[in-house]
Amino acid sequence: MSKSTFNPFSVFRKKTNLLLRIGAILAKTIGIIAVLGLAGLTLLGMLFIYFTRDLPRPEKFSEKSTAQSTKIYDRTGAILLYEIYGEEKRDWIPLKDIPITIQKMAVAAED
Repeated sequence: MSKSTFNPFSVFRKKTNLLLRIGAILAKTIGIIAVLGLAGLTLLGMLFIYFTRDLPRPEKFSEKSTAQSTKIYDRTGAILLYEIYGEEKRDWIPLKDIPITIQKMAVAAED
């Protein structure tokens, strides 16, 4: 009969192998999550570029010119003789000259 001897370090060896296997599985899982996350971010970036490529430039809004009527005054510049306008008669009015009720009405209509 063979004598079996107890090796106290065999318990640590088994735990070490188990920890190495768990570490390997965890590393693979983190790697897969990282690759999927990177692929997702790439897809989101491509979708963002696809849907925003046809949007107008923000500078275009300040470049817009609105047709206004042409006003003809007398030689002193005090009396309006004639006003020429095409399809629409438009004049620029400062915001302070527009009544507050009209301003609130425009905001309420937009909301």
